[in-house]
Amino acid sequence: MSPHASSLTPPNLDGLLLYRGGDGGRKPISRESLVRIVSICEPALLRDCLNHCLVEAGVAISVEGYATLDDWQPDINEGFAIVLLYCSKGIIIEIDHIISKIFNKSPQSRIVMMADLEDSSLIVRSIKLGARAFIGTNSSFDLVLAALQLVRAGGIYMPVEIPRQEIGAAVGDTHKSRLTSRQLEIVEYLRRGEPNAVIARELNIKNNTVKVHVRNVMRILGAKSRFDAVVKADLRAEL
Repeated sequence: MSPHASSLTPPNLDGLLLYRGGDGGRKPISRESLVRIVSICEPALLRDCLNHCLVEAGVAISVEGYATLDDWQPDINEGFAIVLLYCSKGIIIEIDHIISKIFNKSPQSRIVMMADLEDSSLIVRSIKLGARAFIGTNSSFDLVLAALQLVRAGGIYMPVEIPRQEIGAAVGDTHKSRLTSRQLEIVEYLRRGEPNAVIARELNIKNNTVKVHVRNVMRILGAKSRFDAVVKADLRAEL
């Protein structure tokens, strides 16, 4: 692992608690609700403090921290992760390239942006490019936890200050661009009712790779079955 990277795992996944601000206590969460979180944040102190807080809150099965996006080398077989990206001025300038690079590395990623600058045009632009949430660094940690849980459940979080019509436009654009070209190919085979073995043979890939692609398509679309994935892919194409 890079000297600028860190990985933290809760010592015991049983009985983990997630703090819910405003309800006066702690509420248990199930093992199934835990996700992997990858934080990309150059300032080491901010990155380490954030990662330790996330582990203590019990919202992640593991938390990995990296100084730069290039340090992160995801494993396609690990499923989706929430990528918590701290936006420095340099990243903001190249936001289109950075988000595209994340999806190229891990198409199933769910990106959560964090930045000191809460500019409405930057927020809407990020969501249009595929990010699932935008959080200002002046936000409370309770809000960060709530946004992460919303993203894990398939939702999108933006500050309430963003006009409703801009939110609708941004979310609509996001729905149109969630599947990669390979995933769209997989959807077409699912539409024909082809089994994994046939898909693997025709695409010249391993059967396990097909399973990963199908699982990622279903996760991205929020589908409960292969047929449901086809239906939801068609609905998104009509947006």
